[in-house]
Amino acid sequence: MAHNVFRKGGIPALASLPLNDSISCLCSLAVKVNEACKQATITLHFDVSIHGFDAHQQISLVYDADNLVPGETMLGPAREDPVQLAQITRRGGDFKSLRVLHISLRQSCTVLCPRSSGSIAPKDSSDDYFRGLVDLAKATKLCIAFDYAWLHPDKSAQFHSLTNSSALSGFSRKFTTALLREADWTVFSPDESVPGEALPAYERATLKRPLQPRTSSKSPPQTPPAKRPLLESIIEEIPLSPTDKATTTTASPSPRVPLSSPSVGPLDLHDIVESAVAKLLPGVVQTALPDVLTRVLAVPTTSSQPTSSSNPISPFHKLILTHLTDHAQELAKQVTTDTLEHATDLRNTADIELQEQLEDHRLEFAVLKEDGLMEMHRLCDAKLEELDERTTQLIESVEQESADAYTETRQKLDELVGEQRMQLVKELLRLDSELRRRRGGSAGRRGQRARSVPLEAGCDIVVMVLVDTLAVRIAG
Repeated sequence: MAHNVFRKGGIPALASLPLNDSISCLCSLAVKVNEACKQATITLHFDVSIHGFDAHQQISLVYDADNLVPGETMLGPAREDPVQLAQITRRGGDFKSLRVLHISLRQSCTVLCPRSSGSIAPKDSSDDYFRGLVDLAKATKLCIAFDYAWLHPDKSAQFHSLTNSSALSGFSRKFTTALLREADWTVFSPDESVPGEALPAYERATLKRPLQPRTSSKSPPQTPPAKRPLLESIIEEIPLSPTDKATTTTASPSPRVPLSSPSVGPLDLHDIVESAVAKLLPGVVQTALPDVLTRVLAVPTTSSQPTSSSNPISPFHKLILTHLTDHAQELAKQVTTDTLEHATDLRNTADIELQEQLEDHRLEFAVLKEDGLMEMHRLCDAKLEELDERTTQLIESVEQESADAYTETRQKLDELVGEQRMQLVKELLRLDSELRRRRGGSAGRRGQRARSVPLEAGCDIVVMVLVDTLAVRIAG
């Protein structure tokens, strides 16, 4: 069954020529693959404004797989203008997944355009987009830039099968050509100018007087051939329809004109027979067909009374009725067969289209699911980055505040210790002076002991002990 590698309507793409970067047309890229039948087709859809149509019309360039040169279909990085590439990206501003499909053709591609008489021309003669489309239709080498992110992973193998196109063929366009016109790039060429006053050949021929052989005025009138009276006698025996009878009775009789030719050839006799049959057959059918249908469609009855005998039918009537019956039966069989075949084709076509639509919807749902997951991952990543930044800022703020508090506490402790040290020193100096005053007049052993341990050293030791004790209390 055929599958669309991308969406059914295609994906945005840029088509250009390898040696001319100035020609770059925005289009829609569609790739259709049937692995069972080994068929593949690349199609580029262009929306253009053409002469003779009010709205934009779609023109498609079709590249069948059997028209691709094997070994020259490859993918490469995109090198076009970023401004143009921004029109085809799936995620705005992300050019990492852009690719260019390079293809080479054996001959120019097939063009599918709206049905119209004559060539296809743009509404505006200065339409650069239309001129680029014409150049692309003529080209045998092409570059197609697209976003590889549109390709679903399940369809990757089908897409890469185009690189080995030697075993592939194109799709049949039996149903497509019923709605569109299949042509080549010459459909964009202007028609040859024909003078407006000149008549077609068949019209000029009908206005001419037929050539007749010149005969001498002294020659006696020639008699009609022997076959003509025989044919006329047979025709006169055929009963006419009421319409023919009315026409015959109302028309004024005209004298017979003798034939100019001395004899009637086989072709002339055939033409005469055909004209006579074409003239008389409708009346004969209208007269004889009701009786034939009555006999064919009549329901047999078991009546004991003998049926009245109908008027005898002439041999010519019997011959006509036999031919009409056989022809009607063959025609009915042919119509029935054609109707069944047409219905079968319609059913098969509807089944194929239904399967293709289901596959397209499944692919679209898969693409939407992938887009939703990617969007959710993007939002989660953004939220995680934001949370990480806020956490980092909070940690830095706490560290800064802790450092400031530690510094401030350290300064206060140093100031408090310094004040206590000064008070202790003052108190020790006071005690030292008082002791000296009390011990100034005494002598003996106590004096020696006092001199063995200097007062300044004892004061320093006491101060250090007191300072350490005070620091422990403050820290606790």
